[in-house]
Amino acid sequence: MEQKRFARALINLDRGLEHLSRRCSRDCSLTPEQSKAMQLIAEKGTIAVGALGTLLGVAKSTVSKNLTKLQAMGLVERQKGASDGRETDVRLTASGRLTAKTLGVSLFNSFGALMEGIPRENRKRLILALEEVALVVGPSVR
Repeated sequence: MEQKRFARALINLDRGLEHLSRRCSRDCSLTPEQSKAMQLIAEKGTIAVGALGTLLGVAKSTVSKNLTKLQAMGLVERQKGASDGRETDVRLTASGRLTAKTLGVSLFNSFGALMEGIPRENRKRLILALEEVALVVGPSVR
């Protein structure tokens, strides 16, 4: 019973956070997939297309398609891989860094506003529990 309740809570949390993420993405004229890619590229600085696909959990071809659109928007640039010439690296342009920063602020504010609905005396416990869940989920999503 406890496991079922936990699973339901995670499913509902995922849906709610996805809804907020989609709204923030739209506000920046991005798809949710482009938004996630932008966040990871901003975090990593420069990243290989294959590594980006692994972190996003999608095929390299899907990443390439999204990057082509982001490149057309002037948000990313691609270059031959620094460590492996067969790979392509991607990084944000100046405009891309600004968009990623705007997106980050929007996400931070949207997710932070959720805290207002949590009674003050429960907030520290909730944060600790969420940090534990993040550790269990593993490094593949960080």
